[in-house]
Amino acid sequence: MSVPENLKRERQSRRLSQIDLAKLANVGHNTIGQIERGDHSPTLDTLTSICQAMGLHLGDVIGEKIAPANAELSVPLPYFSDVPYEDWDDGPDEELERTYYVPAYLAGPERCAAKIRSEIMYPTLWPGDVVLMDMTVTKPKSGTIVAVEIKRQYSPRRLRRMRNQLQFNSDNPQYPPIIVEPEDNFKIHGAILCILHREL
Repeated sequence: MSVPENLKRERQSRRLSQIDLAKLANVGHNTIGQIERGDHSPTLDTLTSICQAMGLHLGDVIGEKIAPANAELSVPLPYFSDVPYEDWDDGPDEELERTYYVPAYLAGPERCAAKIRSEIMYPTLWPGDVVLMDMTVTKPKSGTIVAVEIKRQYSPRRLRRMRNQLQFNSDNPQYPPIIVEPEDNFKIHGAILCILHREL
């Protein structure tokens, strides 16, 4: 299940309204609804606050089940210079550090950290954000932010599934949606799970 689905399930199981949870987590009153609808990718700090308000471990919402004792361990993930990196299969940018350290419960064999370079998904994702990606997600649900390659053009986009087409949208109105047919040349490289770091 995705972060929005997990968050909604855990909130509803505690009989909390979105506004009640927002107050407990000390976040904006619209934040919970935006996350649950997939309209907003929360920062790691925001997601942690929400989980703590419900007495959850972050892994319960991200989708990784590990013992709380491992929560403080940091492990390295591959770190890419862009989402997605243009030579995706060749490894991270030589000009950047090769690894990005994250708590162990966020790590996985097909996960990586990547830096957002464009304004395509602004204001959801800002240029300079470092995000956590899961590259095993190749058939994501509608509303998921993905790293997609279309005709050798790479960008983060929000997927919208339609009857016989896929639409890759931008949260920034300056960028038009891209519509592809099933036979078109495109590849989804993975799903963006959350924001690991944001420069303020």
